[in-house]
Amino acid sequence: MPIQQMMLGSGGGKTPTGYVDELFASNTYIGTGSNDNSTQTITNGINMSGKGGMLWIKERDDASSAYANPSFIVDTNRGGNKFLRSNAATGQTTTTTSEGDGATFQSNGFIISGNNGITNQSNPNYYSSWCFRQNKKFFDVVTYSGNGSNGRQIAHNIEGDVGCVMVKCTSSGYNWTMWHAGIPAGYGVLNSDTTWVASGTDYFGDGSGVVAPTSTHFTVTQYGPQNASGETYVAYVWGTNASGNGEFGPDADADIIKCGTYEGDNTSHHLIDCGFEAQWVLVKNADNTADWAQDDSMKGLGFYDYAYSTIYYPNEETNEVTNGPFYADPKGFRIHSNYNTNNIANASGNTYLYIAIAAASGKTATVPETGNDSLAVNYGESSGAPTLLNAQGWSIDMVMQKGNGDGNYYNANRLMGEYGLYLQNSDAAWGFSNSVWDWYPYGWNKHTGGTSGYLFWMWKRTQCFDMFNYIGNDGGALTHNLGGEPEMVWIKQLTGTYKWFVYHKDLNGGTNPWEYNISLGDDFAETSSSTMMSNTQPTATTVTVSSSAGVGSASHKYTMYLWRSVSGISKCGGYTGNGSNTGPTISCGFQPRFLIIKCATQNSTHWVQIFVNPSDSSLDYFQISSPGNFADQNFVTVSGTGFQVTDTDSRVNTSDAKYIYYAHV
Repeated sequence: MPIQQMMLGSGGGKTPTGYVDELFASNTYIGTGSNDNSTQTITNGINMSGKGGMLWIKERDDASSAYANPSFIVDTNRGGNKFLRSNAATGQTTTTTSEGDGATFQSNGFIISGNNGITNQSNPNYYSSWCFRQNKKFFDVVTYSGNGSNGRQIAHNIEGDVGCVMVKCTSSGYNWTMWHAGIPAGYGVLNSDTTWVASGTDYFGDGSGVVAPTSTHFTVTQYGPQNASGETYVAYVWGTNASGNGEFGPDADADIIKCGTYEGDNTSHHLIDCGFEAQWVLVKNADNTADWAQDDSMKGLGFYDYAYSTIYYPNEETNEVTNGPFYADPKGFRIHSNYNTNNIANASGNTYLYIAIAAASGKTATVPETGNDSLAVNYGESSGAPTLLNAQGWSIDMVMQKGNGDGNYYNANRLMGEYGLYLQNSDAAWGFSNSVWDWYPYGWNKHTGGTSGYLFWMWKRTQCFDMFNYIGNDGGALTHNLGGEPEMVWIKQLTGTYKWFVYHKDLNGGTNPWEYNISLGDDFAETSSSTMMSNTQPTATTVTVSSSAGVGSASHKYTMYLWRSVSGISKCGGYTGNGSNTGPTISCGFQPRFLIIKCATQNSTHWVQIFVNPSDSSLDYFQISSPGNFADQNFVTVSGTGFQVTDTDSRVNTSDAKYIYYAHV
């Protein structure tokens, strides 16, 4: 067990069932196939070859292709060269020469090959993929041969509550049949928009009615779609967690998958409470003819407006569809204002079935072992389409962008969609559109031109950093998923002109710091005020904000970033200046490569960001409030255990002044 996880705790001695970032991955990529032997590797940290699982791939944008945009499904039991289509009753198809080997499963992702429309055509064509790894209480793949018996029990390895079972005959053309815990006496069809059968005898039973799956078996009938003699079958089995019984995450107390129901009400921002923030959802209207809807945070679940979010219809051969209805919430997912196109998401009085998978966060994901596991730093490309990759094999959640000499310090996060913010002394609402999150497996860019000379600090949600967007409700407690009490919080109203509000655990010298706040974008000292935190200490699960327009006014939209200390990775702290060139020595437990410092008790002292410049490994800095050129810094020296202040500049070391900082290895 990594020392960081030991320091954070491990569920009171319980062994975690697993971590969501080791069990599920959503990736987008561009096809690169130029000939039959072309390959492309998708590295996402999922051990498909060693643990087994299912890979679902969707071509996003080429309806003219011979493959006509169906969703293709392969798995480790049948092999990566045997495809099923989620939109069709046809049996499995073995790849042809131009399709290469289809998908080759790896210990940290998969390789796609060929130059075909299934997985890797280069027009360029755009793709989404989803890896589901086998693990108890989460997901299993089962293959079996039919024997024609009714009420046959098929073993699986969920070892917990079963939420959904999807069965497909691989040898003949029968419909996909599905059982879902939300309507346990019924069943439905994946490759159709038809209503759910509320109670029936045809499938998942003994001929007299449906038999609900147990923690070890599910039941099939004798008919062709499930158990005809001489046919072969595959079943995909999802677990469902509730009230922490999944026992996932560092503390073995998190849920990561929910198979549930909700009632449509045709209201704005309808919340579906999963017990966790969703990063992938599959939804079906059970009461009405309506397409299945699938969305994920790599390309959608965006907060701005449904016009900037996209979904797929797994039962259709179509491109991805704009005007997606869903967006992520720290408790689950929500439906955009009054969205009710074709009864897909929120028709009043209709029952909806869903599968939701939790976002990787401090509560659900592996603990970072190195600084690069949560913060990557790169220079941008010089020209062309957005090709910024962080080269760490993980997808970026939030980015800070600064050009040498550019007077702007840009910020964006995945859940804001294409819009972004400024971190400098600006109260501007979100703007500078064209943030691109979904073209590449890991990258981001704010436009399609060049970004030469720009540095990017790219953050991944882990135990040291979390983020979420929310709609103000005149104040109150807001759920977060950092996995511990936040020690620094930044809040910005997106829809109006207010500056960034900052909370830090060492405001007011560390005494009741939640009764104070400070602004990120200016040079003022801390303020004693309930405006930000409503005089309420943050907890391991909530941050309480006031009804002030800057942080919690009804109907306005906001973004919140949260940080905390993780041993050997990050440190939030404070110190008292001594006005000497041999200033305070700060123990962090690591050598910082990213450091933010602000004088909390004196006006006219700017925030400074000190950083290791990857171009020459020097320590440079700029002022956040009025960013200009990168400059050599003499404020601090760093060592393997922390940093020492070595300057009398008021921004870092006025005698008896109080300073706050955040450091990251």
